[in-house]
Amino acid sequence: MTTMRQMTCDFYTPEKWNDAAVQMANLMQEHVFDRHFGVCPWFIEGYYVFFGNEGPSHVAALMTTVRQEIEMIAGMREVGAGVSTNESGYSWAIIVNTYDMLPDSTDEAIEEMEDAIARAWRIARGFVSDAEGKG
Repeated sequence: MTTMRQMTCDFYTPEKWNDAAVQMANLMQEHVFDRHFGVCPWFIEGYYVFFGNEGPSHVAALMTTVRQEIEMIAGMREVGAGVSTNESGYSWAIIVNTYDMLPDSTDEAIEEMEDAIARAWRIARGFVSDAEGKG
């Protein structure tokens, strides 16, 4: 039996995932601009969005560091990334797939994602010098 998740995600090419991430970055900038960074569920179960509202001068460093943190989470993979098209790219988003993670680890995965983005933000902003992400 084909699930809604499979039907929706099977049609996404890498470019469409990146377009979806740009749309998410635009939404984050519009609706949660007061948050420097965060993680939220995407529209399909098992997918989440890492996001940040830090301004164009910090986007590249934050996205690079968040990617490094994502790579360290077993079973998680990036499917798309983008920068907002509003106000010169102030916000960014990275969409991840968590379906390769253990099935009973949803709460643990969310906690791990929240820890990872907080650590990435501290590293990228120079508050932690441990580039390995263990700070």
